[in-house]
Amino acid sequence: MQHNWIAHQFAQSLSSHWGAGPDQVRLLVNRHVGEEMAVRYPDSWPHFICPSSALSRKIDEALVDWASAGLDIWAGLLTGTGPICALYEELLDDVKQHIYDFDTILLWGDNGAVRRFAARHHIQVIHMELGPTRIPFKQTVMFDPEGTNGNASLSQLHIEDIRAAYDHPPLSTDVWRLTMGGGARPVSDDLIRLGLGTGNQKRPGERTKKSILIPLQLSDDANVLLHSPYKSPLAMLQALLPKLQDKGVQVLIKPHPAATHRPLNVTAQDKALRFARTFPNVTVTGPGITNDDATTLLRQVDGIVTLNSSVGFESLLFNKKLCVIGESPYKIKGVFPDFDSFINDDFDKEQYDENIKYLVDYFLTSAFWSIDKGFDFKTIQNTAELFTSLTTLPPTAQADRARLRLTHQATGDGSKLHRHGRVLEMEPPLPAAAASPGWNGIQAGPKGELISPGTGSLPLLPTAHIYFIDTWQLNPTLLVQGWAFDQRTLMMPKRLFATLPGRILWSSTCSVERPGAQAAFALNTSRVGFGFSLQVQLGNEEEAQSLRVFAVNDCFQATELLPSK
Repeated sequence: MQHNWIAHQFAQSLSSHWGAGPDQVRLLVNRHVGEEMAVRYPDSWPHFICPSSALSRKIDEALVDWASAGLDIWAGLLTGTGPICALYEELLDDVKQHIYDFDTILLWGDNGAVRRFAARHHIQVIHMELGPTRIPFKQTVMFDPEGTNGNASLSQLHIEDIRAAYDHPPLSTDVWRLTMGGGARPVSDDLIRLGLGTGNQKRPGERTKKSILIPLQLSDDANVLLHSPYKSPLAMLQALLPKLQDKGVQVLIKPHPAATHRPLNVTAQDKALRFARTFPNVTVTGPGITNDDATTLLRQVDGIVTLNSSVGFESLLFNKKLCVIGESPYKIKGVFPDFDSFINDDFDKEQYDENIKYLVDYFLTSAFWSIDKGFDFKTIQNTAELFTSLTTLPPTAQADRARLRLTHQATGDGSKLHRHGRVLEMEPPLPAAAASPGWNGIQAGPKGELISPGTGSLPLLPTAHIYFIDTWQLNPTLLVQGWAFDQRTLMMPKRLFATLPGRILWSSTCSVERPGAQAAFALNTSRVGFGFSLQVQLGNEEEAQSLRVFAVNDCFQATELLPSK
């Protein structure tokens, strides 16, 4: 359930912003998230696919302690190594062969098993991740065809590739900062105690020291594990703080606000902070430093040193000097000085400032989306078309790739603020798989059977569902109650229908808890019950006998639920 908020975002987008049927998009979730989606978003539930009961058991059996073994297994999954990858590929194979013949995979973060599967089937992959802006800035998400963090294709660009893509001046970082929000709030007492409440002004005769901010990151962050020379906050500080002390630099260290969420990170950050406090030139900000206060910190310090934190990109909105030690999507080649050059001021600052204007404008125009647009499927479809076009360009044509991103016409906050350049012709998107019937298009045939335009009658498969009808009352009120579950997933059906010839009377999902059925069949959910009561005038006994009730699974196979004899 760690990232079930992503499923919530997509479910809300499906129900509120996009009228597509499940033939156009389906979402694969584990059974735990699936149950919550069925309860919270019944209208979007048909779009979700859960693993088979056998694969669900394998997933549950694979659960291990995060700190002792899970972290290494996860790192292997990200790089496509280790036995856990076979389980992911088995799951995707099962869905593609038996449930939904997809041609594109959108996934959150990195996953080497997904990349292996996609390469084997020659299908498109779109990686999705949070962009490097947080509240009080506008929150963003990013898409990339090759990966996230240090794997992102964006990190392969050189600043000269980006500059060559422009035929107009970029917006200034000051304008972007106003566009993105993040204005300074009144300075808090914590910041005043750090000596940062008055623009870092010193008393007459006092030597002004250079100040830098080091934002700590989580020890189990993929950026730290895979895209940094230092594998823990302590290791980074052990390498950097002695050099900074020798240079007389005042250092502010900001703990990560989410470090308290897992014991592993609590321990790692505590070790790093205890080491940092042994240096006289180091100050550690307290836990009261909020995101809003952090923007004030960025205003006051001279520069930032980070492995690859989002704070690094945010600091560019304040025109700060930045040293990025690890790899990151925004670490464009030819921009940032290395650590020794940074602390010795041994780099061209005017050129740096000019490059940063292009870098910030390019990323906020071409790479990052506001978080509400990022979960909109029209945005995702548009992005898929862009990435399809990128595949037509050779990997060496980085300037052309940068230009194509910049000129691709898309919808989204900020994306059209200064898109007055040349629009390139787009290649057609990848061919879609054969369409399945859409839920919204299902109708009742002349015998009450379920039909879908273009595909005909839904196949009847009595073994697709197990069910029981408790109540089947036709007169004077139509009342039907019972329970049903999908034999493949041991969860609730995707949809229930009650029909008369040529007419659908009722359609819904299961919404009633039936713990007895769950216990008897070892189901993955107790929410398999249903019931409906309708004031329907049945013309005669023959019409009354023509009432039919169906359960439909995610393969669009129907099981007719017959009244108990």
